[in-house]
Amino acid sequence: MIHTLTVGQLLTFGLLTLALAALWLPGRREIDGTGARVSRRVTQPWIISLVAAVACGLFFGFVDWWGVLAIVGMGVASWGVYRKEMHPGLRALSGGAVVALAAGLALHVVPGFDNPK
Repeated sequence: MIHTLTVGQLLTFGLLTLALAALWLPGRREIDGTGARVSRRVTQPWIISLVAAVACGLFFGFVDWWGVLAIVGMGVASWGVYRKEMHPGLRALSGGAVVALAAGLALHVVPGFDNPK
């Protein structure tokens, strides 16, 4: 069975797909103040695409402000897992929050999302 997609669905989920694909862009090699070469990921394309996808989701009614709060919470929890200087207990708590939010979003039980299943 083929479903007809609306413009809102194509735009919102297309931008979300673009944000995910942009994560695979290669990092840039730069030289820091000590002369060492460091690699930095190009962050702007995926952030811009993600913000645009969330804005389209709000506009077209696929997500409300509770859903945006869940997305921000997932970002904050992911940042907590990434920060190596944080206390290991806080990093573990952040990891648990990431797993719980990811499962809730995947199962469509997090309030604030009204996307096609």
